[in-house]
Amino acid sequence: MSNLLSEGFKRTFKTMRFWVVLFITIGVSAFYVVMIYRMDKKHETTADIENMASASSLIFLFLGLQALFMAIVPAMIVIRDFTQNTVRNKIICGHSRTKIYIANLITTSVVSMIYHIASMATIVAIAVPLVGEGDLYTKCSLYYICTSCALVLSFNAITVFMSMMVRKTSGAIFAYLIHEVAGIVLALADLIKDEATKRFLYEFLPTGQLSVIQEGMMENTFPPDNTAIFLPLYSLVFIVLSTVVGISFFKKADLK
Repeated sequence: MSNLLSEGFKRTFKTMRFWVVLFITIGVSAFYVVMIYRMDKKHETTADIENMASASSLIFLFLGLQALFMAIVPAMIVIRDFTQNTVRNKIICGHSRTKIYIANLITTSVVSMIYHIASMATIVAIAVPLVGEGDLYTKCSLYYICTSCALVLSFNAITVFMSMMVRKTSGAIFAYLIHEVAGIVLALADLIKDEATKRFLYEFLPTGQLSVIQEGMMENTFPPDNTAIFLPLYSLVFIVLSTVVGISFFKKADLK
């Protein structure tokens, strides 16, 4: 396992794609903050001061783009193993398919967290001196930051699952589309009359959790009832389920 992880990280950090996307992540995050700051300054004479942006309300600006950027880097990390026949070489060297899958999951999870942390750090570093910290240093903020990390890891686990199943460049596209499909399901959920079912879908599906986390962070309030407990557990369900099913299919896959 250690050899697989070492090879995976070395290969990842050597690729230009990883660094380009990292710089884009930082650049886009910084652009978002500056753009919103300029918009607030332009309308500060008429805007309610309570609705002005702050570091706490902006920290998850980039979270919605995570699924797209995972399709560009983490998905391609996995898929390149198949397009370059690296997987077959690993199996010939005695590595089990389970270890190969888990090594890919760990490697891509680290990459995903690097992007997520880089985005949050950039936003906070620029937003605090420009618009203030807001409710950044509260227990509520800490909860949502930790929950967002669990959500990012669930996004990544689903991305790895799709990439290991398709095993071609198109796998990266499918990895992203599955999140878009979830968004469509949530849009259709608005037609459901039963509020309990509608609320469950929003809290369970990763795309819905994204909205719950962003809104809760902006309002500096914990989710109602037991949702605060269930949100990270739902992310864990997606991580475990996609990994178990993915390993099961990968073990039976015919690698030609």
